[in-house]
Amino acid sequence: APFETFERLSQGKAKLPPARFASLKDFLRYLEAELLPLLSSVDAVRTILADTLDYMIADGVTYTEMSFDFRLALGTKTPWSKLVAGWREEIALRSEKIKVSAEFGLSRETDLSVWKSEFPAAVATGFFDGIDLYGDELARPIEAFNDFFEEARKAKLRIKIHSGEIGDADRVLHELEYANPEGVQHGVMAAHDPKVLAELARRAISVNVCPWSNIYLAVAESYETHPIRKMLEAGVRVTVGTDDLTVFGRSVSEE
Repeated sequence: APFETFERLSQGKAKLPPARFASLKDFLRYLEAELLPLLSSVDAVRTILADTLDYMIADGVTYTEMSFDFRLALGTKTPWSKLVAGWREEIALRSEKIKVSAEFGLSRETDLSVWKSEFPAAVATGFFDGIDLYGDELARPIEAFNDFFEEARKAKLRIKIHSGEIGDADRVLHELEYANPEGVQHGVMAAHDPKVLAELARRAISVNVCPWSNIYLAVAESYETHPIRKMLEAGVRVTVGTDDLTVFGRSVSEE
């Protein structure tokens, strides 16, 4: 959602992000300190969803694969069934303008024992079409999430992973082979190795690149030097996205 949504929910107390972060870790610390505490009520989460969808519609987006973090039920102390019922209402109000395909999101740095207690109830709602593994990709090896992938496959959910945002090309290749995802978020570090780009192209995996996010988090120097050109020239299927609109302040059309 736009930063203004969080500003409103915090009654003007939400701290603006810096002009640029020094690293992904700095960005994640900002989220934990300034924005995630505002996701503590059912109404707040629903407001954020509504404003997100309205912003997308105004920007011309007609389809979105949106992640809902596994901690939302814990943070709001609300059953998944009740949370999802409210989300479905907001989505239904806008169904003629945008289609939403929901994903169950898991951050790599969080306690791995906790998601398992949330996953069955979340999937039982029938709301989720996929999973998304995100956060600091260096926090844990991909093998630590084997159970997560297995449960997703049992439930016939698509698999996406954040990989190659800060991890090197060899790591991207290993995670591709291990998780066999349908989509890779970021993936820009793969551009440092032609064989990894070739494998992404061979698999026809959609790599969802967020150029301004990469620049903002010091992953890339500038638009002019961004590795997206190498990826396209290697035949990789690339989409262009915004990452976190709240923080980075760029719409899809601006990218």
